[in-house]
Amino acid sequence: MTGPTGGSPWEPGLKDVPMTASDPAVPAGATPDASAAPDASPPSDLPGTPPPDVPAAASGWVPPGPETGGGGRTRGCLIAAAIAAVAAVAIVAIAIVGLIFLGGQVQSLLKGTIEFGAGGTGCSVSAKATTFPASTTIHVAAHLEREVPAGETVTLVATNPQGATQTRDQTLTSSATCLSLDLPSGLPAGHYGLEMRSGSETLSKGTFDITP
Repeated sequence: MTGPTGGSPWEPGLKDVPMTASDPAVPAGATPDASAAPDASPPSDLPGTPPPDVPAAASGWVPPGPETGGGGRTRGCLIAAAIAAVAAVAIVAIAIVGLIFLGGQVQSLLKGTIEFGAGGTGCSVSAKATTFPASTTIHVAAHLEREVPAGETVTLVATNPQGATQTRDQTLTSSATCLSLDLPSGLPAGHYGLEMRSGSETLSKGTFDITP
């Protein structure tokens, strides 16, 4: 396999490293004049006959009627609006947490893999595929199994369709969990393999095919 030419093909470290209720109005009623209350009937002379009912003293409380005016409706609208606002904030918060969690899950699944695409920037791959025509410049994003610190050397191992390998070393100047590069167009047809290694440790690997 012919390696990239011109410029540095490595771009390390581009990924990783995101109700208030008011009492109704109570109209006051007039307490009846005690002198106007009827006298209690004298007890009955007939044995065993209960005394007639004695009317209770009239109360000054009158059951409230329905609230007048639009105050009740206004309070109801304000309460409904407050509840809707709280619900909207809760939904947004849940969505953000979900996206963060999903992003973490995706990154976890990509560890140790290499993505290939017909385009992309850094570790973002577009038109992702594993088979390309020979005229395509292939963008590569290698998601490492672990974070590689600055100063560590990573080796790119490329295997061509005939089984021969080429290697290229890169000492990182900053920590990285992903490395990216572009493979030039014009590769011969066949099956290719790529690996990122640190010594004998495989950090990520993947394969792709070139069609005539």
